[in-house]
Amino acid sequence: AAAAAAASAASRFQEGANRAGTPSLLRISCHAAPLPEIPKSPVVVELRGVARENAKIKDSKWICQRSEIEKLVGPHVNEFVLMDDKHEIITEGSQSNFYALIGGKLYTAGEDVLEGTIRRLVLDVCQRENIPVVLEAPSVSSLMRGEFEGCAISSTSRLLLPVGKVIVPEPLCEADESKDPVLKFSYSSDCLMSFLKRKVQDEIASWSMEVDK
Repeated sequence: AAAAAAASAASRFQEGANRAGTPSLLRISCHAAPLPEIPKSPVVVELRGVARENAKIKDSKWICQRSEIEKLVGPHVNEFVLMDDKHEIITEGSQSNFYALIGGKLYTAGEDVLEGTIRRLVLDVCQRENIPVVLEAPSVSSLMRGEFEGCAISSTSRLLLPVGKVIVPEPLCEADESKDPVLKFSYSSDCLMSFLKRKVQDEIASWSMEVDK
């Protein structure tokens, strides 16, 4: 889509230059590189940190804040997910969107989160497959009460990854699974979360094209 938009912009620029009788000075290049291999799921996440002040903007201030939290995150942990400042709801991951499956419905924050491309795709798949979606951040209390049937994170490099373990460490401390609450989830091949994961992968594959090396 980005390449098509760039080509369209270049074409409009050239037409304008031709009408004005001025030489064309615009050159647009497009660089493509392979994404890293998608981690094997289900993955491990930690619940720690407070959501960004402006989640719709990726700024340098957040990168600095994130790096401080990352120092505490265990090496086997794929992502840490964030809460609101009252530690009542789970908003999103540090570099991903977060989803919880509760009562057969997919819950994900509808406001004050970065609306990622894969999130949009997940919501489109749910609409097409008649999977109920609630645009509401799942609560920490629902997680701790064991009401989650499963959860997942999504991003461009991850697509949709089911979460197998949520660790809830003490604030500003490294996780200790012998003491900290640990919520575990398992997924059969025919469960709803596995179905969503496959559908998102299939959708991305249908958009993709082979690039000459």
